[in-house]
Amino acid sequence: MHKTNNTKKELLSWPRKTIYLKELIKIIGLEKKDDYTNFYNRVMGLVKEGLLTPIQKSGFNGMNPRLVNRYRVIFHNLPDVEELKAELLRLNPKLNIDYYQNHIDDYIKDRKTILVFDSFFSQGSLPEKTERRELSFKLFNLEKALDDSTQAFKVMKRLGLTLERDFNCFDRRLPVTFYPFSERVQRVLIIENLTPFYDLYLILRNLNRQEESIEHLIPFDGIAFGNGNHIIASFEFFYDIFNDVRALDFYYWGDVDGAGLNIYALLKQKFPEFKISLWEEAYERMLSIGQCRRDMTKLTHTSEQLRERVFQLLKEYVKAGRAIPQEALDYTMLEELIHDKRFD
Repeated sequence: MHKTNNTKKELLSWPRKTIYLKELIKIIGLEKKDDYTNFYNRVMGLVKEGLLTPIQKSGFNGMNPRLVNRYRVIFHNLPDVEELKAELLRLNPKLNIDYYQNHIDDYIKDRKTILVFDSFFSQGSLPEKTERRELSFKLFNLEKALDDSTQAFKVMKRLGLTLERDFNCFDRRLPVTFYPFSERVQRVLIIENLTPFYDLYLILRNLNRQEESIEHLIPFDGIAFGNGNHIIASFEFFYDIFNDVRALDFYYWGDVDGAGLNIYALLKQKFPEFKISLWEEAYERMLSIGQCRRDMTKLTHTSEQLRERVFQLLKEYVKAGRAIPQEALDYTMLEELIHDKRFD
């Protein structure tokens, strides 16, 4: 009887509406071939109780007596609703059960995950500090189980839990490639693509070797590789690099197209505490070349706050279906831009 109840509890927290025969073998147990008759009787008993319905189209297992390869789990015939409500009340008080008291069907589906959280808090000790995927592995034996898109994360939110407050948990930040050229960095240029980033790295590195102090001689004393849209996700890493980001001036330089301007607009929108501007001289030089390609990438993240003169010029250029890649400014042109700026 005890084993039967355990089987029903496993089915109660089953995450899908169907279950394969091989999965039933793990739940019920089939250690020896001689146990097959007992296993068959157990499965058919669950079918008779209305807990499982055979899916005939799934085929048969080739044994005698035969069983189908897949079954539908009938959740509403599993343990009594009143019993589930009583179980909810016994959960650790750290868990907010309001949602599940009003959505008992969701409790049936999420029960296995909920009990993991219940067990964690019932142990009574929290880690001093842990990263999200470290916590996820401890709880579920899967490092990505608590990613934002997962069912476990959704259950956690339904229980009124937050990673930082309730688990002493933090999210790791994506790193950004950053090179300083001064001990006291004040002006950081973010460069969208790899070729111009490496060009400027070489130019500024060479200047750094030639000059005793370049702090007041070049427009930027630090550069970061934007790597396209990656910079939007990794931008917060600057909090880890600098003590006070508000004291710095950030500049952005990317392609003259919808994607490049969208990145800049998103950075301005998502990080208002940062002082971020366009590297206007580079954009003006790009526009002056007179060479472009057709591009219909749309600018989707504009706002009334982006009133910069150069941004408005770029916006009109992009709206006309034209684009200029950063590579339009080659190494020599970039070297000239940096040289001209040194003596402004």
